[in-house]
Amino acid sequence: MRQVVTVAALLAHRNAERQLRYHMVGYLNAGGEARILVELLFVGIAVLGFPVAIHGIALVRDIFTERGIDFARIAPRADDGSTALRAGHEAMARMLGDAAAPTLASWSELDTVFANWSVAFEYGEIFNRDALDARTRELAIVIMLASAGNRATALERHVEAALRAGVLHTELTEAFMQLAVYAGFPTALNAITTASAVFKRGAPSACARPAPRAGRAGGARGAPRTRPDRRAAPRAAPAPRSSRASTMSRPTSDMPSSSTPTAMSSRVTPYRCAYVNSPPARPLPRSATR
Repeated sequence: MRQVVTVAALLAHRNAERQLRYHMVGYLNAGGEARILVELLFVGIAVLGFPVAIHGIALVRDIFTERGIDFARIAPRADDGSTALRAGHEAMARMLGDAAAPTLASWSELDTVFANWSVAFEYGEIFNRDALDARTRELAIVIMLASAGNRATALERHVEAALRAGVLHTELTEAFMQLAVYAGFPTALNAITTASAVFKRGAPSACARPAPRAGRAGGARGAPRTRPDRRAAPRAAPAPRSSRASTMSRPTSDMPSSSTPTAMSSRVTPYRCAYVNSPPARPLPRSATR
C-alpha cells in the first residue's frame, strides 16, 4: 500500500519521471500486480487529467516491455455508453453518501450538461471500474488530490469516501506523513488539516466503536446511571446517649469481627454508629471514650 501511495503522489507531481518510474518498478518488485498500476492511471485521468495519464502510460509500457510482462489489452465497453449516467449516480451515492445530492446540485447550478458529463464519466466510467478495490481507489484519489494542492473541497469529500470505504484514520495519517517526503510538509500539513476537520465531524468510519463500559445501566454509552436511593428506607431513631456510650466503651474484643456476615451487613465497626441505611459517622476522638 505504501508504494501505491507513492506512485499516486508522484503521478500528481507531474515533474518526477525518474522517481515515478523507480517506484513503479519497486511496486512490482514488492509483489504488486501490473493491473493495479494500469488502474491507477485510469484514476489519474479523472483526478489529474489526460496528459498526466498519457505520460504514465508511456512509462508503464516501457516497464512492462523490459520485465516481459504480457498485459492483455483492456476491451472497450460493449454498450453505447447510455448506462454510464445511471451507473455514475449509483457510484456517486455509494462513495459520497449524503454528500452526493448537494454535490450534484452545486455542479448543476453551473451547467446541467457539465454536471451530467462529470457524473457519467468520472463516476460512471472511471470510479465504477471493478478492477480496483474501493479502499485502494479512494486512498489513491485522496493522495492525488492532496499532492495536486488547492483541492480542499474535493479532498474533504473523498476523505469521507475513504473512511466510508474502510480506510482507517491511522492509514490516512500515515499516508499524509509519507506524502510529506514527496510533496513537501506544507502540502502534507494542509491535507492533515482537511482530514482532521472530517474526523472531528464524526464521518463514517470502518473502525468499530468501543464496547460500552460494564456497570452502566442500559448498556449504551452515555446512558444515565442508576444509583440506589438511600432515602428510601427511614432512618432508625438514634439510641439514647447512655446506651451509645456503653456501646463505645466496650472492649474491642467484644465487638464482632469484620469478617463475619453480621459486621459486613450492619457496617458495625469501633467508634461508628450502627445505622444500616445511613452513612458512617466520623470517628470520635479517643478522649471521648476514656
